[in-house]
Amino acid sequence: MKTTRNTISRQRRRGFVLALVATSILLPFSAGAKTGKVCDGNNVRTATMFQCESFTWARPLSYTSAQAVQPTGQFFPQTWPQLGFDQRHNPVFSLPPGAPDFLANGTFWAAPLTQIDFLDVGRAYPAVGNEEEWGSTTSQYLGNVVGTSVARGVVYVQIGRREIWAISAETGAPIWRNEVTTAAGMGQAVVEEVNGRLMVFAPVGDAAFTVQNAIDFTNGKVHFRGANFAGIYAYDGLTGAQIWRFDTQGSARPTPIFRDGKLYVNTNNKNFFVLDAATGNTLGTFTNPGNGFSGLAAANWYDTADGRRMIIYGTIRPPRILGVDVTNPAAPILAWSYAPPGATANAPGDTSAAVDPDLGLVFTTVFTNRGTATAPIFDLNMIALNATTGAVVWSQFMGAGDSPPGYKGSIPMVHAGVVYAGDTSNGTFQAFNAATGTRLWSADLHQASDAAGMIHRPRAAAVFYDNKVILAEGRDIHTFDPATGTELNRFQTPGLFGIWGISQPVIVGKLFI
Repeated sequence: MKTTRNTISRQRRRGFVLALVATSILLPFSAGAKTGKVCDGNNVRTATMFQCESFTWARPLSYTSAQAVQPTGQFFPQTWPQLGFDQRHNPVFSLPPGAPDFLANGTFWAAPLTQIDFLDVGRAYPAVGNEEEWGSTTSQYLGNVVGTSVARGVVYVQIGRREIWAISAETGAPIWRNEVTTAAGMGQAVVEEVNGRLMVFAPVGDAAFTVQNAIDFTNGKVHFRGANFAGIYAYDGLTGAQIWRFDTQGSARPTPIFRDGKLYVNTNNKNFFVLDAATGNTLGTFTNPGNGFSGLAAANWYDTADGRRMIIYGTIRPPRILGVDVTNPAAPILAWSYAPPGATANAPGDTSAAVDPDLGLVFTTVFTNRGTATAPIFDLNMIALNATTGAVVWSQFMGAGDSPPGYKGSIPMVHAGVVYAGDTSNGTFQAFNAATGTRLWSADLHQASDAAGMIHRPRAAAVFYDNKVILAEGRDIHTFDPATGTELNRFQTPGLFGIWGISQPVIVGKLFI
């Protein structure tokens, strides 16, 4: 029997409660009734915050201690080794017996880390004139773009206003904050214990091009992306003390991978690095074919049947998907390279691929022009590659549409032999048989109340929770039946707090972050 939307909403409020991290939030003029209510700091941590049109609060000045979160830390993931936690990109964690109530039954908090910046930059909207283009540009410099990392009771948040935060997963209270040299919101912190010390590795970099880079690009010369000092920062996970910094030419926006004491780092320049996680020292370097560079595409990994370790990521200019053999970390070598036909814009260098280690397959979406330069036909191509050889196993176009502003791809998630991803060109969310590529269903995200011309942009990876698929997209959180694609519920974040970006939720027990 189909449950009504209202019933599901009531059930969710009782047992599955949203813990909002306010840095995921960028559209101050998004839909929702505005009451004119001016709120202060007392409203920020409660559900009444959604009824506010403006705020008078400042960023939090009182900090909690790392020791305060340690008693419940055992009920959380102990590390966070890569984007989306694992190769399949499904950061959902069940609870052992004895879990505290805020995990077993949910809670509510919101951490106002961006202060009122998102209101201030809203004043720039009239100069742009298009809500979506404004949001796409602004999200590069404000807010948390790709989601948070959670380990041992701490939520680690990187935000565009040059800051890294550690906050309590139970209350949202800040534990520590560090400022970096440029935008930090486009990467996800990696958290690992190294030599008995919990360490946080934060990728940092902006999306700008210098004048010199623009000139080099025009003249066909080697160039990179990033206009400010960038790199990987390493901090003590409990105190926030900086341990080391690895500087890069060009931005280091993609989330690195931690494996066996090493960090694998692809960047916005032509180089890929292997670092000693304890010291930040370079162990090995690899130059991408054609001097290509990554955009936002975080790397993934795969261990082959014959014992080789592959690091897999996309590049642009030229567009390639690469498998780099790092079995000998001091001398990484190219294992394979795939050039997706018709790849355009920043594809495939912006989309972070998922890997199913059981199937031995890599999944990614590639923004493609199936037409010509003068008569383009834009479509998103879901591609499955053999993780060992790079050979195409299957591909499926997801449906033609427009060219979205900003990020044009969609990050796949794999669960139980099914790969899920959105089509940012036509506003659908789809499921495929991971082994064969058979399309299982396609759900149209449009609804009657949408503004004229609105196209939903399902950029983020979904999560599989309690036999449901949950997707955070635009200002909505969608819940789907994984067997049929039927939308069971749509939670619209009201008022000022419209989610924007490529933010994947993290679910621990019944705590949704």
